[in-house]
Amino acid sequence: EKLSKLLRISIVLFFGRLGLPIAIVGRGLHYVIGNPIMPPSDSIGEDAAVRKMHDDFCKEMAGIFERYKSKYGWGHKRLRIV
Repeated sequence: EKLSKLLRISIVLFFGRLGLPIAIVGRGLHYVIGNPIMPPSDSIGEDAAVRKMHDDFCKEMAGIFERYKSKYGWGHKRLRIV
């Protein structure tokens, strides 16, 4: 976390099956990254701002899923966020 704050980026650690830091042969790991969601600087902690950011996050996640699901063989699946 300290390195992330210092570099001002999120660091994603990639792990394979069973939490191992390697991918098991025959099963690749696939990652996609969406657009950044910037919090409004003037409304820190306000309920409306939190709800808006959550809505933006859910919309971005759904968009990423719809954009890439066919490439990963999930064209027949539907994303449901509860």
